[in-house]
Amino acid sequence: MGQNIPGQLNASWDAPDISQNSCPIDSYTVKYRFVGYRECNQNADIPGEMEKNETTSALFYILSDLKAHANYEVKVRANGRINSQERTETGQTEETAPSAAPRNVEVRRTKSTSFRFAWDRPACESRNGAITGYYYRLTQIDGNSSREDYHYTRTLDVSDLTPYTEYSFIVLALTSVGAGPFSEPVVYRTAEDIPPKLLQPVSPFANRSVIEVKWKAPDPPNGIIRIYEILYQRSNKDAQVTNVTAEVAGEPPSYILTGLDASANYTVKVRAYTSVGPGPYSEPLEQITKEGLPGAPVNLNISGRALYDLTIDWDIPYEPKGKIIKYEVQYRAVAKPYLRKLTVEDAIIVPINNPKESNSYKIANLEPSTIYEIQVSAYTSAGQGESAIINGTTALFTELEPVDVNHVAAPTRKETTAEIILPALTQKYATGYRIRIKSLQSKRKRVVSRMGGYEENPDDYITAELDKEENERPFTIGDGKTYGGYLNAPLDKDKKYEMYINTLSKVGGETQEVSSEPIPLDGERSNTALIVILIVLIIAAILLLAGIIWYKRRDMKKLKDDLLQGKKGRERDVAAMPNKAVEIEMNPSESLDNLANQDCNQTSPKGRHSLNKKSLKKMQKGVQVADLATYVTKKKTKDNFVTEYEMLPQGQLYSWDIASKPENKTKNRYGNIIPYDESRVILPVINDNPHSDYINASYIDGYQHPNKYIACHGPNKASVLDFWRMVWLENCGKIVMLTNLSEGGKKKCEKYWPDDAMKYGELKVVCTNTNVYPTCTIQTFALNKMDDEASVKHVRHFHFTAWPDMRVPDFAGPLLDFLQLIREEEPYQDGPVVVHCSAGVGRTGTYITLDAMLDMAAAEGRINVFQFVSQMRERRIKMVQVVEQYQFIFDALVEYFVIGNTSIPMETFRTDLLQLKGINNDTQKSYLQEQYETLQLISVTPPEEKFSAGRKPENRKKNRFHDCLPGCTTEK
Repeated sequence: MGQNIPGQLNASWDAPDISQNSCPIDSYTVKYRFVGYRECNQNADIPGEMEKNETTSALFYILSDLKAHANYEVKVRANGRINSQERTETGQTEETAPSAAPRNVEVRRTKSTSFRFAWDRPACESRNGAITGYYYRLTQIDGNSSREDYHYTRTLDVSDLTPYTEYSFIVLALTSVGAGPFSEPVVYRTAEDIPPKLLQPVSPFANRSVIEVKWKAPDPPNGIIRIYEILYQRSNKDAQVTNVTAEVAGEPPSYILTGLDASANYTVKVRAYTSVGPGPYSEPLEQITKEGLPGAPVNLNISGRALYDLTIDWDIPYEPKGKIIKYEVQYRAVAKPYLRKLTVEDAIIVPINNPKESNSYKIANLEPSTIYEIQVSAYTSAGQGESAIINGTTALFTELEPVDVNHVAAPTRKETTAEIILPALTQKYATGYRIRIKSLQSKRKRVVSRMGGYEENPDDYITAELDKEENERPFTIGDGKTYGGYLNAPLDKDKKYEMYINTLSKVGGETQEVSSEPIPLDGERSNTALIVILIVLIIAAILLLAGIIWYKRRDMKKLKDDLLQGKKGRERDVAAMPNKAVEIEMNPSESLDNLANQDCNQTSPKGRHSLNKKSLKKMQKGVQVADLATYVTKKKTKDNFVTEYEMLPQGQLYSWDIASKPENKTKNRYGNIIPYDESRVILPVINDNPHSDYINASYIDGYQHPNKYIACHGPNKASVLDFWRMVWLENCGKIVMLTNLSEGGKKKCEKYWPDDAMKYGELKVVCTNTNVYPTCTIQTFALNKMDDEASVKHVRHFHFTAWPDMRVPDFAGPLLDFLQLIREEEPYQDGPVVVHCSAGVGRTGTYITLDAMLDMAAAEGRINVFQFVSQMRERRIKMVQVVEQYQFIFDALVEYFVIGNTSIPMETFRTDLLQLKGINNDTQKSYLQEQYETLQLISVTPPEEKFSAGRKPENRKKNRFHDCLPGCTTEK
């Protein structure tokens, strides 16, 4: 048997010996069959394998189309007249390359940088020989790298791979002849690992409190980058290390560090996280923030005082935030006790151009006995920083002249009193008089080191301390009242007295006085003149009272007739009403007594009017939204809501003892707009200061929502820290600001929020987002306590910038859009909405009323402005401060419910205009025409007298159209 060509066997044999047999051989029969593969140990009885017969006359035969590397059984028999016996042999075919790939290729183990592959040999019938080895190829998908090699077992460990990367694996089998086909590719991904070290980050932008950090994402990432960690600290060994983690999108990734110190060198490192954990930090970035506004100078104090100068000392700020290039000293007089009325002048500004660690400056050319407010601030290249403030008092003026008793009229003595005409006090630095009473029976000397009141010594005492008057004035000794803390006790009718008029100079707890010569209070004088004067005064008072009663009755009768006949509105011009609220700016030197006596009811000097029962019932019931436009039109043609507004509760309704305390005076922007005790916001006491619980803010109920709002004044310098404390403690998520910082040249509100980041007491406030629009600015602030930076609260700040003080916006649309935007936004916290303007009553009350009426309309289909404003005034004085604001509420509600939103975005103007020109099938009118007719419906034609100027004969020729004239106004 021979095997030269794969798939063939060469069978040959010798002819049989026929010498003993004369029969010739005709042919040979060759039989063969497959009996098994040499590699599989299969026997000859393989089912399905049939024996094949071939006939040849030659002594050989080539068997073809055989299986490779297989065993065949071959039988040969000679054919003739006498058949011979068969001979049997076994032959083997040659090897060839495998005809199939290895089977069951799989990954047995996966790690971040390695695989273990395993497979089975090709099927037995496909091996075509003895398998001598394998050849594999591993290719990185989406990459250029691949590796391939021979291998001699059916398991393979591959290492040094890239984590979290897809690879394709194929393998083939080898025989001694050659290679078979590759297996189908199997694709597997290596496991995740920690990310590699990032490249050094860069900073494309930095200012005084912000550093923007950018870096390249790791390549390869070794997994899914879950977060980045940014570690930063000031470049000194004692600095606190701060780290933040963030999910950062975009390429290249970046992060903005906020709330940094100005002019500080920061070290910043970044590392990435996968699910396995963090990778190593990058090389550090060194970045210096720009210079910022410095903090206030420290240790400001008065080191020297004289009659005409003060010397101040101070040290460099704790937080200079850059190089201090100069200081600025500002000073102004804030209290002159020797003047009845102080006009606060602009501060005098003095630059100090040679800054030092410790500084001193003498302020000269001052006035004696005067309290000065002194502010010192530092400058860096970024500008002027915060001011340190101190009050300093020049030395007390002591060179007083005594009263010349020769120019004092003799007192008029009665039994227990005496009348005297006090002379005018014209000495510039004198602050008033002290009246000393001495019994002639007293054995004390006239001059004493300290004089007390009547309770201490009824025979020699101070009976009154009176403020300075530049004119003569009468005074009754012994009237039983208290003057300047001294009891003006009745005189003993059985004693004789003498009095002294002491000229007084007081400032800052220091007192100097000089006594006059004694003035006798001798015996009773005739009372005839006094009796005559008293009778005349009584008669005059009776006549005056009768006139007032007659006038009031006539006025009330006319008002009642006007209300019943609907004429009052046409005869009264709202603009001419004496209905302007007076906001009184608190002066640090203003006495608490003056504060208590300020008129809080100046908005309605006429008090309440009486209404008929029908009108009062309607006001209590409210107005259906469906009837609102008609209701407003009728009101405008009548008296434009004036009578209704004047029926609101006026003036102080409850006690405000806490707000009136001297310690809280500087925390009030206006002396006559302060919160009631029962509805004020109470803060926790800090630093054991019992007055630290006060802020000028009041809880206001919403529609069926107790304490939905906090109405607050626009914070001043003294209340900024308390304002942020309130926002944090009350869990407020929205602040609505309705004033500008300055209006009409007057400061209306302190800028209480940061441009970037700032510390307010124990809180840090960071501005994270700002959007500026034509009529409003919307910002987001992140708040956290300095000792707990992980606890962060976010607050949205809505600032409406188009609302003039004591007036109303020119158009309701922008305010309604502003209001709707706030209503639709979900708050970060569910605490009260803080609403403030300047005083926290006019614009604040108007906004709150609009918001509450939208809630009421949605729930009940009606509104009740009168009732709601009345309830607000139970919580805070003067809410909705002027009648124009009350009228505006109705105009805005009509626009909201009747007109709706008619604004059109610029980008959709063309398509929206086409829709407006379309026809409404129900009315057969265009939508544009319907809008115009709605406008006509709610418009009010002014009364004829409004056009009187245009109808004057001398002006007729100036009018092109006599039915189109400008209206007149009485506003100045």
